[in-house]
Amino acid sequence: MKRRGGFFTILLVIVVLALLAATAYFALAALADRSLTKAETLLAGEDYTQALATYRDAEKYNKYTMRPNAAILEGIAESYFGLQENESAVHYYSLIESEKKDSVKVQYNLGILFVRLREFEKAEDQVKKLTAIGTDEAYAQADQLSEALQKTKMKGLFQGLYDKITPHLPNLPSYLFGDLASPDVSPDIEEPTTLDGEEESMERTPD
Repeated sequence: MKRRGGFFTILLVIVVLALLAATAYFALAALADRSLTKAETLLAGEDYTQALATYRDAEKYNKYTMRPNAAILEGIAESYFGLQENESAVHYYSLIESEKKDSVKVQYNLGILFVRLREFEKAEDQVKKLTAIGTDEAYAQADQLSEALQKTKMKGLFQGLYDKITPHLPNLPSYLFGDLASPDVSPDIEEPTTLDGEEESMERTPD
């Protein structure tokens, strides 16, 4: 009888622990989902600083649930993109790129980031990846990225010559080259760029 009583006590403890673990799991999952929804709203409103902080909260809660977190990582990447923290944005986009090979937005934004960082060979690789996707949208974004790349290279070339000739004068005005993909250009990320340097700039594209 004592053995049977001990067995049921152990079984009861196991059941209670399982229920507590399940409760904690669902609570953390709910917190992660709530934070993700809030972060997406903040990102849509271009409040990149608060969006980043809220995506970080979602990432923290979600890691204990062992659920896929590509949406959270992409949101963090887009927040860094909007804040022009280019190296951090590249890091997070790179974490999801294997899962988003056919995402025009991810491949295009990575290309723009490489242009900003003046890593031109990597930007050219992104043009190839966009072309390989094969959709009309991807071809259009590949063309825009390629044009941004070429104009940024041209700006760098002319700036270098200008600096040699007039080393003590200010930099060439950005409007001469359309403010395309220069690292000092503050982008919107809601519409694709037309590369005309006026109202539209390097931005996100929809999936």
